[in-house]
Amino acid sequence: MINKIIKTIFNVLGILLVLLLALIICSYFIIQQEKVQTWIVGKATTILSEKTGTEISVGKVHIEFFNTVVLGDVYVEDKNGDTLAYVRSLDTKLSYFNPFTTKFHFNTLSLEGVRANIYTTETDSIFNYQFLIDALQNPPKTITSTDTTKNSSSAIDIRIKNIRLADIAVNFDDKFGGQGHQIQLNSLDISIQDIDLKSKILHVNSIKIKEPHYILNTYKKNEDTTSKNPFRINIGWNMIANDLEISQGKFGIHNHTKERTYSKKGFEVNWFDVDTLQLTANDFKWDSVMVFNIENLSARSKSNDINLTQLKGLGQISDEFIDAQNLELTYNQSIVKGTARLSFNGFEEFNDFI
Repeated sequence: MINKIIKTIFNVLGILLVLLLALIICSYFIIQQEKVQTWIVGKATTILSEKTGTEISVGKVHIEFFNTVVLGDVYVEDKNGDTLAYVRSLDTKLSYFNPFTTKFHFNTLSLEGVRANIYTTETDSIFNYQFLIDALQNPPKTITSTDTTKNSSSAIDIRIKNIRLADIAVNFDDKFGGQGHQIQLNSLDISIQDIDLKSKILHVNSIKIKEPHYILNTYKKNEDTTSKNPFRINIGWNMIANDLEISQGKFGIHNHTKERTYSKKGFEVNWFDVDTLQLTANDFKWDSVMVFNIENLSARSKSNDINLTQLKGLGQISDEFIDAQNLELTYNQSIVKGTARLSFNGFEEFNDFI
């Protein structure tokens, strides 16, 4: 009798295990379907939308466990109903992922069709993304000595081999603080040798930027921010880039606190645009001193009488000096060769010229 009971129990357990295994296999194949993945992410973004009070959506999801993650038509709206961020495509290829740890190793990370609009107004210093940080921020917790050990041992480990950005347009407009940045680029390709966020180490094999367009806008400040956050070269990171190439770039400075003269005679420091910028550099290092070897830099502006045919040499920039060695410069009708050095006590000394 007992043997029959034990045999029956084992039979039932066997059937349950088979059903459980079949359920896991079915669930795995079901969750591999794009429609199911999109539905799950849609539910998550709905919860996030309700929490933030704005529209957040993901149009397409494709996940191949545990190797590929593709998101399409990612949209985030700000509190004013304007587009805060939009990503047409985010594509990642994982080389290592352990769901029980905080290690994420990527072969590639690709972003295409990115639009971002970040701003403050002339009367409000709060950026339009602050609501998102507030909604996602957890209440502060008291950390004991045991918790500190645990947190340090489980620090996030992110490794990325290749990064590609394409069709990017970002507007960062801090009108309250008096400065704005407009950034556009056709493509950016970065090949990374090593990255360690905890140790602040970044070693890059190559950086290639095609058709970048950068404009620095200056506005009247509502408060004096220059003394609060002075610019520093030494930011605690150790960064190395073997090769840097910029092709068909554009660059501009637009000082909205000064009147533009539209004069083609001479250089207008408050308003100028460089129409064509080419740069080839190597052996870039950045720790306490920024060091770089410029093989060739050329720039031209039709509207501001700028024609930099060639600039090459070894440059060094620190918080106390700017140094140029083996300098060769051809600007308009002038040719300069030699070395140059400018010493100062901090970049705050340049505030009167900005």
